[in-house]
Amino acid sequence: MTSARLRARSQRQGLLSFSLLLLGAGAVALSASSTSAAYTSSSYAHTDDLTAEIPAPLSVGLSPGQSLDTGSGVGNDGNAYVWGRTDMSLAGGAAWGGTWKGPTRVGGLPEGEVAAVSGQIYGFNALQLTGEVWGWGNNPERDGTGAGRLDQRPERLRVGSNWNGNGTRLTDIALIASTEQAGAGIRSDGSVWAWGDPSYGGFFGNGAKQVPGLPDPLANDGEQFPVYITGGYQNFWVILNSGEVWYWGGASSTPGADKASNSGARVSTALAPWFRAAVGPGDGYITRIAGGKNLGLAVLSDGRVLTWGGSGRIGNRPTPPAASEPGLVNDTVLRDIVDATSAHTGALLRDSSGNLFSYGAADDVGSNPRTPTLLDTEVIDLAAGQGHYIWRKANGEYWGKGFNAQGALGTPLGSGLRKLTLDLGVLD
Repeated sequence: MTSARLRARSQRQGLLSFSLLLLGAGAVALSASSTSAAYTSSSYAHTDDLTAEIPAPLSVGLSPGQSLDTGSGVGNDGNAYVWGRTDMSLAGGAAWGGTWKGPTRVGGLPEGEVAAVSGQIYGFNALQLTGEVWGWGNNPERDGTGAGRLDQRPERLRVGSNWNGNGTRLTDIALIASTEQAGAGIRSDGSVWAWGDPSYGGFFGNGAKQVPGLPDPLANDGEQFPVYITGGYQNFWVILNSGEVWYWGGASSTPGADKASNSGARVSTALAPWFRAAVGPGDGYITRIAGGKNLGLAVLSDGRVLTWGGSGRIGNRPTPPAASEPGLVNDTVLRDIVDATSAHTGALLRDSSGNLFSYGAADDVGSNPRTPTLLDTEVIDLAAGQGHYIWRKANGEYWGKGFNAQGALGTPLGSGLRKLTLDLGVLD
């Protein structure tokens, strides 16, 4: 999941500064020039030329996503790395692949130019500092490239066509995210684009498509500009500058009142009581979201946490409200939370002091308890795949637990809590 500070300018209004939601450590500044639009959205009409600038956030460290057997991250050298399962084209054009592999630089991406990586079940997208998006892996129709390559190399996404088609290249993207079988990103003009399986937040047809249904991002001095995007199991969420939460895709990770929306984005009615405009002064509003299979959570600006999902997947919070609808976890258990991530059946949450908490379903592969419980301390980075969890401590150690059939957590085989033997120092 990613967030950014946004700026927009127009000939009519001059420079506009949009206030950023309190998104904690997710907001990262980058000393690189952003780029203006290479093509214009057809969804909104303006009397003046309007462009926006979002510096692509350089996300060095562990990468989020829905990968099954592969860990991923962005190195301090600006390159993408994968480990565990690296065959099935998951290492791009790298010379070797297999299982139980150590950190491998993805071959075929522009050297030193990777700003972010996001993973699907068996594929990846990478955001280049220039704003272009690359895809690679076992399923080109999901990563947005649409057509295979004999040498397995990553390729850049195009609008409305495969990588080797005639569509315009997808450019000026500032933030990316993934579900299990689709990807999405926010462009610097405030439009949102998606690709991949329509049941997982993508859209029918080849290449990237603009997500319909979202409000005009530049109306009312940018009040509805998207500032955050993240993927659950089957759906994407975006948070607007106003604090509203919108979503599209399947409904496995959404609250019960938010039904599947495969044809375009909808505002979340279930989460509306926690929009910034709906809460009183000093009360918490939604700043980040995560979701798995029949499991979802949202972190509020005051550090409290909402959960929803199956009865055994809500952090043992009180009911009512019904488990399928958002409800607050007791703040004596979870408070001052600033970051969170979700696997299919459980979640990790970090507070401002670096304390790491976990909870999950009875069948969680990482054996997370039903009630949120302290797991570790001095944690500065965290990520999850479909069934595995990885985090980095302030002393540089990487720890993990969960599904480890092909080495996403390194050796030995097994799901138990362990200090990783993988050398992930390139991510520091």
